[in-house]
Amino acid sequence: MPRDTRKSADYFKNLLPQYVEGIENLTLALEDGSMPLPDEQTKVANDLFELQLMYSIASYSSGETLDALKPKVGKILESRKIFLVKASTLPQRQQIYRQQFEQITGDDEINGIHPISRYINSLWWLSLAVATKQSKEHCMEILACIGNRGEDALLDKIAITLGDENTAQASSLCFPHLYRPLLKVFEEAPGKRIELLKTFLDNWYSSCWQSAWYNNHSKENEEEGNWDFYFGYWSLEAVLIVNLLNIDDSDIKKHWHYPADLSFS
Repeated sequence: MPRDTRKSADYFKNLLPQYVEGIENLTLALEDGSMPLPDEQTKVANDLFELQLMYSIASYSSGETLDALKPKVGKILESRKIFLVKASTLPQRQQIYRQQFEQITGDDEINGIHPISRYINSLWWLSLAVATKQSKEHCMEILACIGNRGEDALLDKIAITLGDENTAQASSLCFPHLYRPLLKVFEEAPGKRIELLKTFLDNWYSSCWQSAWYNNHSKENEEEGNWDFYFGYWSLEAVLIVNLLNIDDSDIKKHWHYPADLSFS
């Protein structure tokens, strides 16, 4: 039974094999010599990372158990490590090419993708790792892959709560219009946290209008790239905070965008 109610069970039944095929094709492209240039390899490796992330979210949307989801989430880290290896082969003059795949700050789109998409990806990835109970070492590796420490107050709070020894703490948010309520959850008394989470969830989707996946539920007949496939509208970052701070989420479990089955409570 799908957890997502915007699309049918048949939709996800057809979608998941497409992700598997895409992952296989990208993996082959990294190995068969068809794209030998460093920038080509870097782009393909980033596409593989994004597809692994989307595949995991779509699998959750389809109703998959967390036990079945865990190894898929684990492979997201494997794919990101591949990206970092490929990106390191770029000549020095081309290292700037990495920004479009790694930069999570700023307000300028690069090749049609706003930095907020990469920022959200980072929080989603951490959320899935925590919810599927990946090891602390695994989570620390994720933080190392994400980088950008000391640049965003929420990401720094999350990293420190996860146990990162890097205690850098930014004083501001990269995207305050969206994430100010989540940051306040860390700062408020336990009894006030759930109201902040409600506010965040109520405004979450509309505040994500710059993200690459926004409105992709209406693009089923015009898919051209990874982000045009609908995989679910879940605020994975909300459940990440719930799990990290051990918040009673009874009042938000039925929220349209809240992935309740990923919650520890």
